[in-house]
Amino acid sequence: MRKTAFKLCKNCSIKYKGNAHRVKKQIQKMDDELADLIQSCPEYRAKSELVQSMPGIGKVSAAALISYLPELGLMNSKQVAALVGVAP
Repeated sequence: MRKTAFKLCKNCSIKYKGNAHRVKKQIQKMDDELADLIQSCPEYRAKSELVQSMPGIGKVSAAALISYLPELGLMNSKQVAALVGVAP
């Protein structure tokens, strides 16, 4: 019984690694497509460059901010802080 359990566990581990690799590839593909979309639109590209000029903000965070906060660039910093819920 022990050998069977070990063999089953080993098979699951191999299967999991294969699935994890596929998921990572899919995430990378979506990140690339989103980056291409942002680069193809002058408005999004400008917003992305502005947001990425802040320390600690990279392409993924910039894309998330642009997609969740289309108001960026139309509001002042206090209004945006209130919108996202970080203003006192």
